[in-house]
Amino acid sequence: MKAWVYKSTGSWYVVKTSDGKFGNARIKGRIKLDEITATNPVAVGDLVELDAEPDTENFIITEITERKNHINRQAPGQRMHQHVVAANIDQALVFATLREPKTSSGFIDRYLVACEAYHIPAIIIFNKSDLYRNKEMEIFHELDAIYRDIGYKVVLMSIPESRGIEEVKNLLKTVRKEVEESANETRQSSYSGPGGCDGFTSPKESP
Repeated sequence: MKAWVYKSTGSWYVVKTSDGKFGNARIKGRIKLDEITATNPVAVGDLVELDAEPDTENFIITEITERKNHINRQAPGQRMHQHVVAANIDQALVFATLREPKTSSGFIDRYLVACEAYHIPAIIIFNKSDLYRNKEMEIFHELDAIYRDIGYKVVLMSIPESRGIEEVKNLLKTVRKEVEESANETRQSSYSGPGGCDGFTSPKESP
């Protein structure tokens, strides 16, 4: 049975099977990945093969299908290893904040470089804008101009103020439209940001 990996929670993974059902899965034994030395063998966005785990409602991941691309970062404390953030990506959403907490421009730039390496379109979202003072808004306008000038889409967002939410929804719907026009393909978006904000969405789950 094939399934997409939607979320990684340590040794367990949330997967969506080919018949549209969600479940929990884990690895039993070792899975070999050619030419990749990674701290996490399974990543969000992977298409995997599953077997049912006896006497439970869970699954065992038996195989990872070949990835068309992936985004990685250096594993903490392991210079020769990488941590795969997400795989099989059609667009990436990079979430950043300028206050509580402040995201470094280095984090944003490293993620953008990783996206460029695999020709993955990236969108930069500055969240929590309701907390920004004049100082943070000045920084935002500076960064907004820099990133737009080199071709990136930038969105200013605030959940409490409902700012930018519809714009982000429309960006996800654009990927959904591509799915409808390409029936034989699956389009996927990844999102990443500070505080463990890493995940994956299929257009069918887009608002």
